[in-house]
Amino acid sequence: MNRTEVIVGSAIAALAIAGLGQLYLDKGALRDTPQPKPDEVAAQTQAVAPRQTPEETKPITADEVVAGFMTSLEQGTQDQKVESLASLLDQLESPTYQKAVLDKDTAEPFAQAAVAAVTVSTSAETPELAELRGRLAYLLAARTHGPTSKQFVLDQLVNGTPEIKAQIARGLGRVGGVHGGDVFDAVAKAGAQNAIPGEILPGALRRLGGKKAVEPIVAAMKASSDWKTIDACVVALQDGDPSVLGPSFERLEQLGLLEKSEKLPWISAKLFGSYMQTADGSALQRGLRVAAVRPSLLKVSLDAAKKGLDAGDAETRRLAAQAVRKAVLVKLLSPQDGESLLAGRLGHETEPVLKAELTGGLEQVRGLMPKAPEGQQ
Repeated sequence: MNRTEVIVGSAIAALAIAGLGQLYLDKGALRDTPQPKPDEVAAQTQAVAPRQTPEETKPITADEVVAGFMTSLEQGTQDQKVESLASLLDQLESPTYQKAVLDKDTAEPFAQAAVAAVTVSTSAETPELAELRGRLAYLLAARTHGPTSKQFVLDQLVNGTPEIKAQIARGLGRVGGVHGGDVFDAVAKAGAQNAIPGEILPGALRRLGGKKAVEPIVAAMKASSDWKTIDACVVALQDGDPSVLGPSFERLEQLGLLEKSEKLPWISAKLFGSYMQTADGSALQRGLRVAAVRPSLLKVSLDAAKKGLDAGDAETRRLAAQAVRKAVLVKLLSPQDGESLLAGRLGHETEPVLKAELTGGLEQVRGLMPKAPEGQQ
């Protein structure tokens, strides 16, 4: 090895030793450096994180939307007022604001300006303006409750078109909307004059009057033969008192709707169960007729079905057996329970036709029972 090679080799070795030493020192420095505390890390992160302004985080409210249109609604020409009101209603009816109730400080000036915008002489009336008045009527009835809104509602329930009255009735009685005994009386009077559609009237009466609404709703139900009206009345009556199911089922039976599944209104299971606890005679029979159409209701009225199977009236026994069989078929009652109920009735049934029907139903129920493994009895 010559002198030059010796010098170069020595230099490389020295550099390697120096590098290892520096690495050791660096590791020692890292080991000896105290680690930052979690709260210090959080503070540093917050210090460099971009901050959002209130405008970026706070959504625009419905009241602020209305405020943006008030100048044109109050000071514009008639055409500008109508155009602004239409644009504003488009926004208030949008998914973002369709459930927003206006604050009273916003609602009253808005109602004054909006009502003025749609109140024109007969000669200036147009189909577009009539439609806009209807949209406004619903919004004022459902989402404002100031004096101007209430007076507009009362006036239109007397003098408005059928379309306006229907829109108002749809909106009345909702949270944040127009209420009051005088409003309830006006709606009841308009309903008695057939000025409000039968499928809308019951809901408006219930929302406005609560228990006070039962009498006019029952009267409307008994006076109508329209399926949609009857449906709305039956649903509106189910507001906590199971006794209302009595006149409801009676009216449905009179119209031949009690056994038509597609025409039978929604029935509260809780109310039905309470009703069936005391139902007897024709009331029990109607209830079992409903349970035979809606087997799910048998879950809350099984004791009534047992009572029906032992009733002296053959038709009541038939309906009870039918309800039990259907409940088993749709798997709301176990086949074993169904068999027990039907077999118990069949054991002492004397009516030939019903006995044959019970036998067929029992065979159908037993066919759904699990089969015993081969070799077992």
